[in-house]
Parts: sequence; structure tokens; C-alpha cells
Amino acid sequence: KQIIGDCLVDNDVKVDDLPFFDVDYLFVALRAKSVSETIEMNFVCNNVVNEQKCGHIFPVVLDIANVEIAKDEKLKDKIDFGNSTGVKMKYPKYSDMKRIFSDESDVDRILRLVYNSVDYIYQKETVFNMRDYSKEDFDKWIEGLTKAQFDKLEEWVLNLPSFSVSAKQNCVKCGFEHNVKYKDFESFFL
Repeated sequence: KQIIGDCLVDNDVKVDDLPFFDVDYLFVALRAKSVSETIEMNFVCNNVVNEQKCGHIFPVVLDIANVEIAKDEKLKDKIDFGNSTGVKMKYPKYSDMKRIFSDESDVDRILRLVYNSVDYIYQKETVFNMRDYSKEDFDKWIEGLTKAQFDKLEEWVLNLPSFSVSAKQNCVKCGFEHNVKYKDFESFFL
């Protein structure tokens, strides 16, 4: 967070207020420019040869200068529940994601992601802005949803954009061509 903040030219931009995937993207892009545009990682070949997994470990060079944001274009930010009701979603801020993934259990994480992703709720002509809702009010509202309605919210937060780096590499043992798509931010820097 501090590195990105120090590198931003515009002092009005607050890293904590950016969507989390933009922060990840900026950090990987800065790493590409300051250290190296490539990272070599080892992968295990899971190709099945003669009814057995190959299992060979092979290196893949990832070109992080070509990092991109992967976004499911089918998911829309307006989720309709029918009868002129629904929600408008937004991307959680970096500060929210940092708190959610450091403080919450996996069970609570989805609810916290939904809470931080709903921009407003609408019912016919009335709009209820989330900044006017307490957590308790929001929890009551969530409890009133049907499973199908909550599933739509869950699908949205489970498919939040993330950075992505792709590479093709053949296993030297079995020759299978792997299309490696990498989205795990933490493993880049271990």
C-alpha cells in the first residue's frame, strides 16, 4: 500500500479507496518495472498418461508486464430480484478487502463481501443507500432474502475481478501443452 501510494503522481488518490484488484494490478505492474518483467515459477504437470498423472515439475516463465484484469462480463452490477426490487453492486475498496480477509472467518467472509459490495437497494421508485444502513439493518435485510436472491449476490462477490497472467508451456516429460493462468497474488512474492 505504501509503495503504491509513494509511486502515485496524483496525491488526491487514496490507495485504501481504490478497488482491491486495481491495487493488486498496480503492485504487480510496479514490480514488473522495478525488478523484472518476468517471474519463473514451478508447476506440476497433471496430464494423465497411461492412466497415471505425469507429475513432472516444470518451470514456467510468467510475463507480468502483460498482467490484465480478468472480469466476468456476464455479471452485471445491477441485480434484479423481480417485482421492481434489487440491488446495485460496487467493487469493495482495498481497505475493506484487507480487513475482511484478515479478520473474518470463511463463513462470515461472504456476508462481509456482500455488505461491502452493495451500493444501494432499490424497491420500485425508492432507493436505500448502503451508507444509511447499519450492519444490523443490513443483516435483517439479508435474512429476508430468498435463497435464490442471496445466491445472486454470492455469485457476484465470488466472481469479483482479479489480475491474471497467462503463459503456455509444454511439459518436457510428456509433451503436454499447458495453458497456465495465474491469479494467486500472494504466491508471486514468496
